Amino acid sequence: MKPYIIIVTILFSLICPRKVSSAILISNENFYSMGSVICIDDVCFNKKQIIHGNTVPLRGVAEVKFAFIKIYSAAFYVCDEAESLNEILDKTPKQLSIKYHRSINRKNLIKIAEKHLRKNSEIDFDKFKDKIDKVSDAYESVKFGDQYDLVYYPGEGLELFLNGESKVKIKGDDFANYYFTIWISPYPYNKNLTNLLTQHIGETEYID
Repeated sequence: MKPYIIIVTILFSLICPRKVSSAILISNENFYSMGSVICIDDVCFNKKQIIHGNTVPLRGVAEVKFAFIKIYSAAFYVCDEAESLNEILDKTPKQLSIKYHRSINRKNLIKIAEKHLRKNSEIDFDKFKDKIDKVSDAYESVKFGDQYDLVYYPGEGLELFLNGESKVKIKGDDFANYYFTIWISPYPYNKNLTNLLTQHIGETEYID
């Protein structure tokens, strides 16, 4: 699938989300354990991350496709104490990792993020507009094999990494947890994705 087809698909999803949503496939059927990593098809994620000295286990993985074409694979990490969405979206260490299978322009990444932040009816988008703009300015276009990591440090804020390199760090617990609602919340862009990424919250063992 060529990059321009992905771009057209994303733009169409912004205009006609109901029609596109039926073609989005999200699953974790092909994941398996291999030593210290969990793999979903040919993409592997560590079973745990260390965030400010805290061991944060992997809680779920998912693969996102559009009409059977792989778009990205994702993994979500959160501490043992978080046992619900409300507790996840609180002052607890967490990380979302997204590995891309296709090229996506930064403008489309920004449009998708902002669109779904606005879906959260409990929080005023304009309240965080300046901070949202700072994250958006840090986004870069992605290609096959690139990985974004979004990490939350309690008491400090949100940090965005691209292929292990820090791109921006934004102070504020409230904003950090608001930004995570794009993927993990009652108002995500896809509820199946939230369900799979949080499938093992509250468990004392890592996914195995």
